[in-house]
Amino acid sequence: MEHYRPLILSAHLQKQKITVFMDSSDYNIGATLIEHAKGGNPFVETFEYGLSPEGYHHKSRVVWAGNYAPINLYNQCTEYSQIRPSTKSTKQYRFILNHSKKLYVDKESNADLHPLPFLTAEGFTHPGPWARDVISVERQKPVDFNEFLFYLE
Repeated sequence: MEHYRPLILSAHLQKQKITVFMDSSDYNIGATLIEHAKGGNPFVETFEYGLSPEGYHHKSRVVWAGNYAPINLYNQCTEYSQIRPSTKSTKQYRFILNHSKKLYVDKESNADLHPLPFLTAEGFTHPGPWARDVISVERQKPVDFNEFLFYLE
């Protein structure tokens, strides 16, 4: 079973430096993608809060790094870049925005699964279409973005 860690990459596209990452075990959550994507997950919401206008990583390059990925960022995570922020809620941030592709997802249309881990996953078993893109979460639907309909088959 592949394990995942969400992380923020540096803004420089040529350098794949990990700025920060979080480990789900610090929040008593399992390490698989489906465990991260369960609706109402405090671990995912806390990471997501960092992508909000109030967070330290608003509009950052995001990867949900898998330990079996061909380009393995998971194993490049070190204790020096690990963060353990206190639990936060992101209920007020309804929209996930992809600034690289000018797309957004309405989280309210996906009550059972949180789309962020799947969209930004970079693993052997699941390539996410938004991995390494600039992501934020916002309260308002953007006017110049197109909606991306997220669903799992």
